Amino acid sequence: MPSPGHRSTSLRYIEDCCPRALDHYEAGVPYDRDVFQVGVAAHAVIEMVGKYPDQPREELAQQVAVALCTTGRSFEGEPEGPLRPQAATAGRDLALRFLAAHELSPSAKFEHGLAVDREWRPVPYDSPAVYYRAAIDMLEVVEETDEDGYATTTIVTTDWKSAWPTSPDELETLQLHGQAAVALAHYPDAQVLRRRAANLRTLAIFEADVYLDDSGLAQVATWRKDIDLLIAVAEHRSEDGTRPARAGATCIGCPYVSRCEPARTWLRGSLLDATPEAVATRLAVADAVRRELWEQAKELCGEGPVSIPGGEVGFLTVRERKPRPDIGEVLALAWFGAADPTTWREANHSTDQWIGLLQTLAIGVGSAEQVAKLLFPSGKGRDWRPLREALVSQCVVSQPATKFSIAKHSTPKEEANDEV
Repeated sequence: MPSPGHRSTSLRYIEDCCPRALDHYEAGVPYDRDVFQVGVAAHAVIEMVGKYPDQPREELAQQVAVALCTTGRSFEGEPEGPLRPQAATAGRDLALRFLAAHELSPSAKFEHGLAVDREWRPVPYDSPAVYYRAAIDMLEVVEETDEDGYATTTIVTTDWKSAWPTSPDELETLQLHGQAAVALAHYPDAQVLRRRAANLRTLAIFEADVYLDDSGLAQVATWRKDIDLLIAVAEHRSEDGTRPARAGATCIGCPYVSRCEPARTWLRGSLLDATPEAVATRLAVADAVRRELWEQAKELCGEGPVSIPGGEVGFLTVRERKPRPDIGEVLALAWFGAADPTTWREANHSTDQWIGLLQTLAIGVGSAEQVAKLLFPSGKGRDWRPLREALVSQCVVSQPATKFSIAKHSTPKEEANDEV
């Protein structure tokens, strides 16, 4: 059961999904957390290295990885199962690579929990009066004095992110706004709030400062109001004690969609209800369920295709068509009707430059087919088909590739139709 009070993790369900998703979260409904395992391991390694800076870094990282694979971890008093060894080692290496590029401050606090009450006053992290809480990956109080002797206290909150797309946009998320607002409640005498998001993949660190003058304090007050609004939504319940559900596009990405009764009700809905809104909603829910099942099936079919009635599901070998390296040159010569490429090149001195441009544009199979259709249009009295096929074959290569898919076994009737 989640701890009392709210946090960005729980409120994000309302932002990204719908209030009913928060019911599932609080009820402890299980969902696939494998996607987070690498990040969990990386966070744990950085925390341990930060807390014990005098210990050998690689040894600490290995100890963390072993512990995560054997006994798992406990998050806010709730035990979690062991991590997959591949995820633990990937997270370990990700953290060590980041630490080799960025040294941690010896005065910083790691996985530091801060909380506030409903008036945004500081309270202990485990207090029954907790309204909003934040576990900050790294918190640092920086005391600086400029050349004029003016002292400045800067509160720095840093969040580690293991997702590749992490960008400066992360600084404007509910999570980082909430961390800064809670930190200010505990350090009200600070003059500057600095939000930092560290991309463990690219090694980039993004940051933004709020100077706590009247304008800066108003900005933080707006962040508090945004969180207050989400908490008001989280605390609103129907007469039966549940939060309202909003089945539809919000189901896409929800980890509970296949176990959510309102979503399942839409899937079981009558096909006779063919209003645009009903069909669109049913399609969105069905697509959300399909995406969840697709990822689950990819994980479970990793050892080989699984036979099902009428076909199989899994990673199958297919023929994949890809552009040849010289596709730009072949199409250019065909387009200008260069019967003798060497002579034609000598007469057109800028050829290599714009052929290089075509290569840079990464022309695909579809473009080659379109050029072939324009050069050899269909019509009576022309042997256009073999000419078109010959040009495409010069531009495209077919090779085996592994692709996760659903394969339907062909029936004799279907095979006969394929040959027509």
